[in-house]
Amino acid sequence: MKGDKIVKAAKELPLEATAEAFIDALVSNDSFRDIPVVGGVLGVFKAYKTYKNESFKARLKEFLDEAGGLSKDEIEYFLVEGASSENPVLVEHLIELVERADSEQKAKIIGVLFRRLVKGKISRSEFFDQVRFTNQIYLMDIFFFMHGYHNQAVLQDGLGDLLANHRICKRTVELAYRDQNLLKMEKEQYINVKFEITGVGRGFLLSLHEAYRDKIKEHLLTD
Repeated sequence: MKGDKIVKAAKELPLEATAEAFIDALVSNDSFRDIPVVGGVLGVFKAYKTYKNESFKARLKEFLDEAGGLSKDEIEYFLVEGASSENPVLVEHLIELVERADSEQKAKIIGVLFRRLVKGKISRSEFFDQVRFTNQIYLMDIFFFMHGYHNQAVLQDGLGDLLANHRICKRTVELAYRDQNLLKMEKEQYINVKFEITGVGRGFLLSLHEAYRDKIKEHLLTD
């Protein structure tokens, strides 16, 4: 299977063979290669020589490990018959998205996002939102969010404020009261800050949990 070929190339072969395996998976036959937008895809992926440093090669491998599970039919439908005429343009920029990722783990996440896009689990706009979240949020904060999204203490320790800036969380601030002296029945007023995961945030969580489903022991989210 072509997906298996990609994964094998990503793990065992030089960058040239890895890139060629991905091209082979994206383009299944000569007639498909003749489609103008696909020619652009070929041109971009054959430009791998621009990125021959080991760091990029490692990131590309992580991306391919996740995107390599796509079937030929899924890729062809996405490129040629999918709902958005801009999908082929997106594929042309995949190598740029991987190059921008600042770690192998982020390249892995982007690979999962692309797979979810092709399979119709997320929309094109959701894909770009989630790629932006992945690139702009520190990896450690992504992991804290992925594991502790259900815990207000985790969110209240600075993470929620960061995520609210990306519309991943919604922040609610209200006045509340708590016991100050039980014997005198006294209460004190304080500001209570709560965080709620938005629809955008849940969509990102679903993608993260798909990427790391083997690492999440509790509170695993699935589509």
